[in-house]
Amino acid sequence: MKHSVLLFLLLSIVQKHFAQPAPVIVHDDTLFTMKVQVGSFTPQERAAAIAQRIINVTEQSEEFIADSLTIVKDPYGYNVKYGSTVVMIVLPVDTPLEGLGLLALAELRKEQLASVMLKNHKEWSYRGILKKSIYAAIAISIFILLVWGVNWYYRKLSVKIIALSGVHSKQFKIGTYPLLTPARLSSFLLFLIKSIRLLIILIALYAILPVLFSLFPETKQWADSLIEYTINPIKSILDAIVDFIPNFIRIIVVYGFVFYLVKGLHFITQEIAKGALTIKGFYADWAKPTFNIIRFLLYAFMLIVIWPYLPGSGSPAFQGVSVFLGLLISFGSSSAIANAVAGLVITYMRPFKLGDRVKIGEVLGDVIEKNMLVTRIRTPKNEDVTLPNSSILSGFSINYSSQASERGLIINTSVTIGYDAPWRKVHELLVDAALATEHLLDDPKPFVLQTALNDFYVSYQINAYTRSPRLMVNIYSELHQNIQDKFNEGGIEIMSPHYGAIRNGNTTTIPETYRPQSYKPDTFTIKKDE
Repeated sequence: MKHSVLLFLLLSIVQKHFAQPAPVIVHDDTLFTMKVQVGSFTPQERAAAIAQRIINVTEQSEEFIADSLTIVKDPYGYNVKYGSTVVMIVLPVDTPLEGLGLLALAELRKEQLASVMLKNHKEWSYRGILKKSIYAAIAISIFILLVWGVNWYYRKLSVKIIALSGVHSKQFKIGTYPLLTPARLSSFLLFLIKSIRLLIILIALYAILPVLFSLFPETKQWADSLIEYTINPIKSILDAIVDFIPNFIRIIVVYGFVFYLVKGLHFITQEIAKGALTIKGFYADWAKPTFNIIRFLLYAFMLIVIWPYLPGSGSPAFQGVSVFLGLLISFGSSSAIANAVAGLVITYMRPFKLGDRVKIGEVLGDVIEKNMLVTRIRTPKNEDVTLPNSSILSGFSINYSSQASERGLIINTSVTIGYDAPWRKVHELLVDAALATEHLLDDPKPFVLQTALNDFYVSYQINAYTRSPRLMVNIYSELHQNIQDKFNEGGIEIMSPHYGAIRNGNTTTIPETYRPQSYKPDTFTIKKDE
């Protein structure tokens, strides 16, 4: 027998090196640890069996008496028993790792079992359940009272806010825009107190649930889970914030450098735009678009630099979303990119400036806006026409204002007069009409070109200079009026030469107020050959 015990002890000591320790846990309370495998029973199996026996004894007994827990010697060790039930066996193989003798270890285990079994029995006793039920009822009553009080105060405060909004009429404005009216302020305050009310109720509910769950053994693990659900995310967030601090400092440094660099470039841009700073070959109207391009490139460079330091930038989800957005922008903005490139080319080609009178395609008007995507033209009829920059770059444009201030813009119009009118007289009348027109210059002097000698008439073109291209519609109208007056005064009809060639016996088309008193229409004559 003695040799068998020694052999069993040696085998167990050898087996302990291959076994993982297992704690004995009863309702989340750890009593002690089983460290040695006995035969085919692993430490995990031994620990689970002991925990189950403790639960069975304490939950099936109407009362628990700690003195009923005894230690009984058997051939293999000591049994810790409650009545006739063996709760656990203390074996010699358990003593080497605990540093105690066999009996001393059995006494220690008895004390540990008595403590936890008494506690577990109290938790399961009717008196304990009644006591915990009372605590639960008190907690629920406090929660209901808190919710009632919050709702009562919310209703009272809401009525007061609505009443005050009807009394006060003061408005907070940004410029002329009423940012905060009494109605908006009232709506905002009502939304704010409603949100606070819901937040208080949710916090109270989340606080009371762990208390209720912790009162009963069956739900105690739920209480721990609820606490973990709150603490773990907060802990994760705090850990992430602490870990992000070095990267955040790098981002701040990069952003600060780019921000102040852009501020410096903006100051230089303003000086160039005002004409205070001049750079040879660089026009003042290039300053703003050039600044916008450089600013975009700097911020793009900044984003590339700080991208690896952003939280989650290395995650597959973050990268996938970035690629998707990039493809979406690329496929959806092809026309916008074409217009932006065209706007950039137009900016540095300088075909027109803001305020210039231009003709782009069939649109005549003044340039009122230029940006990277479109150009807006206001016609003489006050119609705002939006033209894509790509269409402007691919078509043609006429700028009437580019040379008007220095050389003058030539206004020209044509009339056709029959061969019977002296051409020198026609020249004189056209020049006089131009000189009588407002906004047409006396110097350089208007001049006439004879552009064609047709079958029945001569084409005359009057040319005159102006420095007011934005008034060219009015100038043309007044010039035509003056041409009519001057030709009527000179007794020269502006009439279809075809009509004049076959006319005989009809009254002249010159208005009656311009005819001489002795005027009589030519008679209708017929010649007969002899």
